[in-house]
Order: sequence, then C-alpha cells, then structure tokens
Amino acid sequence: MWVKTRIEAERARQFLKEHRNGHKKGRIVIGIGRQQGVIIYLYQSGAVRFEIPPRSPGLQTMVEAWLSNIGRRVAVGEVFQGIVTSVKTFGAFVMIMPDQEALLHISRYRGGLVPLANDLVSVMVEEIDLNGHVNLTM
Repeated sequence: MWVKTRIEAERARQFLKEHRNGHKKGRIVIGIGRQQGVIIYLYQSGAVRFEIPPRSPGLQTMVEAWLSNIGRRVAVGEVFQGIVTSVKTFGAFVMIMPDQEALLHISRYRGGLVPLANDLVSVMVEEIDLNGHVNLTM
C-alpha cells in the first residue's frame, strides 16, 4: 500500500541538502527498518511517498512520526518509537529520528529484554550530554 503525505518544503530541502550523498538532485530514498521493508521517497517540494508492506499497519504511524521529526532536536523526557540499528556488548543504538541515533545502555533494558537489530522499541530520552549524545531508557 502506497501512502502519500507532505512535510514542510524547507525542512525537506534542508534534510536533502545534508544527506544527498550522490543521490539524484531533489530526491532521496531513505530506507528505515529494512527488515520491515519500508522505503521513503522524499522530494524537495516536501512531497513524501512510502510503501507499507501488507499486514503491517502499525508501520504507517511509525513512519509518519519519523517524518514529522525531520530537522527537530530531541528533549529530555520525550518518548519515541525507534528502530534498533545495531547491538553492541554495552547496549543498543536506536534510530529515534531521521539521522539521529541514540544509545540504549544495557543497564537501561527493561526486564532484561535484549533488543535485536531492526526491532521496533519504545524508548525515552533520559539524558543529553555536553557533546550532544543522547542516552535512552526503556
């Protein structure tokens, strides 16, 4: 199922400027949660289209929330649905916003639950250190 939506054109242009990396001018394809199979097409005009795999209606809400966060800063106490991008011995890195990963330290896992790469997790911003690194809790 293809979904079409819009974001502010200025936010789209800024995101494209920062993340073009050789992509066709005026458009970028963003893959989030490859295991979930979501690919987002973002255009300079602010137009957005993405496809949701069958039997995955919850992903539409997650993608729309992800898009609404383009160009925004996080604040302590905010709650996000994020995608685990990698798991290390000390914790997991979670993509909470476009191009914004944060650390979920192993001591902050809820009930010993160890997330796997590409898992969707609900996390809260616990701290932002002086270097701008974001630390999460479940």
